[in-house]
Amino acid sequence: TVSVKDFGAVGDGVTDDTAAIQAAINYVESLQYRPTIIVPAGIYLLTSEIYITQDCVSVIGESSPSNDRGSDSGATTRGSVFRFKNTVQGLRVVKNNFAGDFIDRVVLQNLRIEVDDNTFIALQLFMCSSGYFSNITIFGNQGAANIGLIIQGGINNVFEHLNINGLGQTPGEIGR
Repeated sequence: TVSVKDFGAVGDGVTDDTAAIQAAINYVESLQYRPTIIVPAGIYLLTSEIYITQDCVSVIGESSPSNDRGSDSGATTRGSVFRFKNTVQGLRVVKNNFAGDFIDRVVLQNLRIEVDDNTFIALQLFMCSSGYFSNITIFGNQGAANIGLIIQGGINNVFEHLNINGLGQTPGEIGR
C-alpha cells in the first residue's frame, strides 16, 4: 500500500492537498502492479479536479465516513474526507480523456466527498466496468444546484452504502 501522506498530503482541512492526492494516484497508475492508495482519516482540501485514469486503482479511506457534516475539528472522527472547494468537478474516474474506453476494476471505499456551491459534480464515473464503490458519502450545501454522482456508461459495477445528501433540490439516498 501507499499513503497519500507519503506524497505530502496533510489532511488538516486547511492545506491544499490537491497536488499530493493526484501525485499518489499518478504514481500508482504508473506501476504495473497497482498497490492500494490509503487515505488516512482527515479532511483533504482539494482545489482542482482529481482524476483516476487507469485500471485497477483502489482508493480506500481509513475509516467509514459519518453522514453528519460536523465541524473541521472533528476530522479524526469523520473518516477520510475529500473536500472540494471552488472546483467545477470533483473526483473523476475516466480513461483516455473520454474516448469511450472502459476503465476497469476501480475501487473507492470509505470516503466522504464534500462539495461547496461552486463544485458542480462531486463524483463522475465514465465507462467504469467491474468497479466496487462502498461506504461513499457525497455531501453538499443543502439546496445547492450541484450533482452528487454522474454515471455515464459502464457495466458490472457494485455500489454498497452510497449516500448522497444536501445536493440538488432534495437530498437522496441510494443503496442503503
